[in-house]
Amino acid sequence: MPNHIENEKLLRRYYQAMNDRDYDAVWTCFTDDVIYTDAALGHVFDGLPAFKSFYMEYMVALGVSMKLGSIVTTDTGYGITNHFYGKHTADLPGMPATGKSFSIPSASVGTFENDRIKTNTDYWNMHDLLKQLGVISG
Repeated sequence: MPNHIENEKLLRRYYQAMNDRDYDAVWTCFTDDVIYTDAALGHVFDGLPAFKSFYMEYMVALGVSMKLGSIVTTDTGYGITNHFYGKHTADLPGMPATGKSFSIPSASVGTFENDRIKTNTDYWNMHDLLKQLGVISG
């Protein structure tokens, strides 16, 4: 079954806006009542204001960019493989900036509503990130 083209375009637009640091364009890809889950951190952000706050604190501090892998879209949902990478240049809660670079494989699944992303759950390995940032060894 082929991908739902419009929903695939939405995801590609989101990733491009993220990589361009065009945050106003990022927010337009999500519903106002988005539920954004970061499984590795164990956090759920309910609503666009909460998601924006998380995004601006974590994604910006880590200078995150994304490289898309596989994308599967339907009229109601999606699954993506990707790699996120960047450099830890600003302090995070409980973690001073390390200045180190990282590259982590990840995956996201979610749903669409009214031509926007309604839910998103990101899955990635926190241990790999902490090891690459030099916060932990082995």
